[in-house]
Amino acid sequence: MNKIKVGIIDTGVEKKIFDNVHLKCYKLYIDENNYINLEINNSDMNGHGTLVLSSILSEVNDTSMLEFYSINITDTQESSIELLVEAIKLMLKFDVKILNISMALEYNMKDERLNELLNLINYSKNKIAILCSEYNGKKDTFPASFNNVIGINTYFGGSKSEFYVNNIYEKNILVNSRSKLLKNNKGAYEFFGDSTSFATSTATGIVLNELVENNEEYDVSEEVLEYIFEIILASKNRIEYNLILQNDRYFNSCEYTEEKKVYYSCMIKSYPYFDRLLIINQKFDLDYVLDFFIFLYNKYNIMINKNNIRLFDFYSMNTLMNFIHRNTRI
Repeated sequence: MNKIKVGIIDTGVEKKIFDNVHLKCYKLYIDENNYINLEINNSDMNGHGTLVLSSILSEVNDTSMLEFYSINITDTQESSIELLVEAIKLMLKFDVKILNISMALEYNMKDERLNELLNLINYSKNKIAILCSEYNGKKDTFPASFNNVIGINTYFGGSKSEFYVNNIYEKNILVNSRSKLLKNNKGAYEFFGDSTSFATSTATGIVLNELVENNEEYDVSEEVLEYIFEIILASKNRIEYNLILQNDRYFNSCEYTEEKKVYYSCMIKSYPYFDRLLIINQKFDLDYVLDFFIFLYNKYNIMINKNNIRLFDFYSMNTLMNFIHRNTRI
């Protein structure tokens, strides 16, 4: 089996950290004359891209069959459609088959600049499988919202690298996002997780490990997107579970099951301003708390006993899920 070429579009990768990995690193940037330039760049000033690659590698038992291509299009995790389009075109020239994009762009669906990105992705679906982060449960984040992209969101469950297939949207999965201790751009270790970035890199790693472990059976050549999604559906890491709870009796039961945690986390992350609810995100805004409770009632017919609110309940996803479990009435 030929080596599997894997792409990462992010903040770059600190190449010296990965001595035993076949890795080529580049950077795309727009100069003062508004031209897009490409250069070799083996560093990652931000650190996000390095953690993404560390996360991918943590899921793969044997990396000898893998070639990685990193393209830095941002140092801040915010970028433009123009640079993303050029980066995807480069990945196609490198013959990359699996592309990890642990970031999301927010644009209005009517923005004409999305057309070039959409056309490129539709054109390349038989050549490359793109796994891309969604943002805070919003559907209209790109390129994850496009049908020919495998969109990744999170849930917070046990400690294993597991995922559910979300049948509400086409080619969408929910990946366990519990943090891992991973190597950063300084060569030290830090916890990375609780995010769609981590979930996406975990999903990429799971797919790659399936390919490596079954290298005689799998052949990533034609119709790559459909091929990779079939691997996802057949993966041993997949958990079978219907995210729509069947009845109020189950929902009101006292048992705090893993399935219920999945539902709670998906429900919370469907709130458009989810990032404003958690103190750990350093964006906490008390004005959004009441709005969140109204959202839960309007969308899920859930009433919260607000007499028991503590600031600590909004510290993290886990504390907020526990609060909802303790105080929910339907």
